Amino acid sequence: MLKDLYLLIKISTLNGYAISLEELSNLFQMEYTSLIQKLNSLKNFLTIKDGLVVIKGHEKLFKEKNFRFKNSLLYIKNTKIFVKELLKRDKNILFISVCGSTAYRSAKASDDIDIFLIAKKGRLWITLLKAFFMARVYRLKGKIKGINLPFCFSYVMDEEEFEKEFSSNTSFFFAREALTLDILYGHEFYLKKIKENKAILKLLNKVKPRIYNIKLEDEGKDIFSSKFLNKLIFFLLGKYVKLKAIIKNLKYPSFSVITKEGKLLLESDKYKFLRSFYSKLEVF
Repeated sequence: MLKDLYLLIKISTLNGYAISLEELSNLFQMEYTSLIQKLNSLKNFLTIKDGLVVIKGHEKLFKEKNFRFKNSLLYIKNTKIFVKELLKRDKNILFISVCGSTAYRSAKASDDIDIFLIAKKGRLWITLLKAFFMARVYRLKGKIKGINLPFCFSYVMDEEEFEKEFSSNTSFFFAREALTLDILYGHEFYLKKIKENKAILKLLNKVKPRIYNIKLEDEGKDIFSSKFLNKLIFFLLGKYVKLKAIIKNLKYPSFSVITKEGKLLLESDKYKFLRSFYSKLEVF
């Protein structure tokens, strides 16, 4: 347990995140007083301040915590506006949320706003085409106003792929990622489905997604609904996304792309690093 506790703090610190004592207490199912005792036995390696803990030598993260928290809230505020407009134009979306560093309230100014989206089967790439176009428009508008809007559709799938993914993956890392979300639309659909995953259900009592639930006055328009059109857009847009990733990685190797007719995943090197480290933990 002590080794796992230190490892989790190290993971958080190396990824620029000062983890809270409350979060550690919840994740390890440990009373606060017991947690403090264990952390005291590691006092030569850790620094604790204002309910946060980091590895010694990384105390600057305490100062950055406040900025990252405020930046994350600003990202959420702007994403809600964007998502509301997207939902007006597409009724194939079943669920949409913010994930990644913004959901963890640790977004740096250089971080993307990672978006997790689930669409109806056979409609994913039609939805993505609209989403990419709107994201580009919003990004340009933001630049004019001096606002950073780096939307990134990093975890996107249709309902069939979603059910496959969430029924088979029972790792602690996956469960934590699945619950650390700012849900903007479709919370009833999502929560009903994820409760079928035992790992997520076990963690649900300790880590709960934030729910905003954007309400629409009018349903989105479904002008393009052909499954053939979805396949065509997947063929063209999927190749474009892969090509763009190759070009970007030539300069700064940082992520990989997985494209299928029912899925688009952008996995950063940081994400892979976290997944690898979390696999060594024995929290469950």
